[in-house]
Amino acid sequence: MERSLLKDNLKEIADVLYKGDTAKGFFMMKDVLEPIQKVAVSMEEGQREEFINEALSPALAAMESADGTLLADIITYEMLERVDA
Repeated sequence: MERSLLKDNLKEIADVLYKGDTAKGFFMMKDVLEPIQKVAVSMEEGQREEFINEALSPALAAMESADGTLLADIITYEMLERVDA
């Protein structure tokens, strides 16, 4: 999945989550996990560590606590800018 498609998918997931459909948004995340992993692997070590600490770990915590709005915020304000870089 190219980065622009990943970015579009992440925006769509965030929109679904902001509309309150947490279950659907969480389900949609399965389709972007592998592309996100590929982006992380392609980053330089320092950037990768920052991505994990500031985007991926908080996203996992948001999903574990079933907080769709928080996940949407993390996607919007942490993931999208790093995927776009």
